Amino acid sequence: MQKGILGLLVLVVFALTSCEKKSFDVKDANIAYEAALEEAVVLVSSSNYKRIVRETEEENYNDEGCGGNRDRDCDREEVRKIIDYVEDEVVTTTIELKRGNKAIKKTSEGETEISLKKEENGFYKVVVEPIVKSEDCDYIVAGIIEYIKDGEWLATVNYGDGTCDDLAVKTTEEGAFEFSLNYDDKEGWDEKE
Repeated sequence: MQKGILGLLVLVVFALTSCEKKSFDVKDANIAYEAALEEAVVLVSSSNYKRIVRETEEENYNDEGCGGNRDRDCDREEVRKIIDYVEDEVVTTTIELKRGNKAIKKTSEGETEISLKKEENGFYKVVVEPIVKSEDCDYIVAGIIEYIKDGEWLATVNYGDGTCDDLAVKTTEEGAFEFSLNYDDKEGWDEKE
């Protein structure tokens, strides 16, 4: 538990002390660090959690009135999906995803409204699935972030299915490739053939 909290603290210190703004690049260690700092981070005690997804009645909505893609804001804020994170048969965190790139994060400590879209370095970062950090793992174990510029999709980074490993998948128009989140593994930051 202390290892996970210490890891998050190191990520926060690194992000706050970094002066240079960098472009979106898989070789940039900031991908994992920035993801760990998202408001939409769910902290679980172990990788043995369950994720239960409940779609609302409008399961297949098409974002009419919202511009047709995640890059645009929407005035309609109905809940479109609810994700429960369960540990030892107890729901520890609930994320209610709303239209308009907003969400409500509910924990035993209360409710927090969070934004799923942030502008950085001329592009938007949109959290599609909440980032999950486990106290028993040094890496992000799940979550999906899309990167969008000028209304066009640039890339998607998928942090996995909850398994404790150092792997993530970056997908661009050139294809998908797996990379290591382990900054000490210099070769892991290169594309794998």
